[in-house]
Amino acid sequence: MSKKLDPFLQENIFIKSLEFGIRNMHSGTTFNDFYQFLKTMQPNIQNDFKHYMHVWFYENFYVNVIYDQVKDLRFTSSTFQSTNLEKFDSELAIITADAYQKYVDYQELKVAYQSSKEASKYAIIAICVTALVGLIQIAITLFQNSDNIKPH
Repeated sequence: MSKKLDPFLQENIFIKSLEFGIRNMHSGTTFNDFYQFLKTMQPNIQNDFKHYMHVWFYENFYVNVIYDQVKDLRFTSSTFQSTNLEKFDSELAIITADAYQKYVDYQELKVAYQSSKEASKYAIIAICVTALVGLIQIAITLFQNSDNIKPH
């Protein structure tokens, strides 16, 4: 019996976050808006997780005033402090091309996985049909041979 995924995993917060970014690609968003979105998915956000998602946002969303630091990997431990990041939380941001591509890659992988599952089902059906046809051929041959063996 297959085990069901935890609802949190079924609704992958990172995929949903990328979808949030894509939905807001033309108008832009802010970390404050993003955080409100996160709270709809995970109402009780722990501080460590909030901080992680804070950093994740700035790595996956383009914010002009901090982008050079992110792009050049000049984030230092002081840059990663929430109090430092909070300065940029109301700045307009759009999803980066890299983050958008990650989402597209995920969708392609999902389609490939579904196709693979479907192909496996058809392969199993084909094997069963082939085995059944083989058994029928053997039965017919045995039946025909038993008619030829009858005493005269």
